[in-house]
Amino acid sequence: MIYVPGGNPFKLLSQAQKCNINQWIVGMVMQNTIYFGISSGADFACENLEYLKLVDECNFEIENCNGLGLIKEKVLCHVDQRDMATLQQVKDYDERKTIFLRNDEIYAIR
Repeated sequence: MIYVPGGNPFKLLSQAQKCNINQWIVGMVMQNTIYFGISSGADFACENLEYLKLVDECNFEIENCNGLGLIKEKVLCHVDQRDMATLQQVKDYDERKTIFLRNDEIYAIR
């Protein structure tokens, strides 16, 4: 199992890019390794995290906002701590479906 914890999603992206581990993680998942992401770790599974600039500060040096691409949808965690205007902005950011998760929810894919 690969466990990716929460925190600032852009710090996570920055560190992953510096360590060049994105392709390794994707390769492991393609070989049936379980990926378990909490908060920013769940965001990291998405194709692109640019939409998170609407809700999180991006003060880290990152090459791009590409995530792992394990899921096509956008993920937004902690929706029970966000206002409706922010939720709508994230939903409208692009055409991808948005998965909204409260603190007591989990999203699983196979």
